[in-house]
Amino acid sequence: MLEFICGQCKKTFFRSVRRRFCSKECHSDSMRLPLKKCPQCCKNFVPGKNKQKFCSLKCFNASAGGARDQPEPPSVHRCRWVPLTQGKFALVDEARYDELACRKWLAVKGPNGHWYAKRAEYRDGRQIGIYMHNQIL
Repeated sequence: MLEFICGQCKKTFFRSVRRRFCSKECHSDSMRLPLKKCPQCCKNFVPGKNKQKFCSLKCFNASAGGARDQPEPPSVHRCRWVPLTQGKFALVDEARYDELACRKWLAVKGPNGHWYAKRAEYRDGRQIGIYMHNQIL
């Protein structure tokens, strides 16, 4: 048996097979990604993937939106405004706001000339469109 230094905790250990770590715990610790700071909300978070920059989809969408042309409309009692593209907003119940605001919604004009909130989702490898009014109902 040969003496080696653990790649994570730097303790010495003996091995007869090819290993870099003294234990499964050290191996698991070495696989964990370091804490990152979200550039949008400045909170520390553990990324799910190495390239993840934002702590949540909400922060990503807020960052991607940039400056809005239109200010948020006046507040309505027990309701919140969900930002859409093209300077539009959708008014939703306060209880459903967190569920809806964490996704990026597009403002799309229907054939009747009315505006709708729509988002894309992938199911079975295909992209489908989901309208906000269908998700709420």
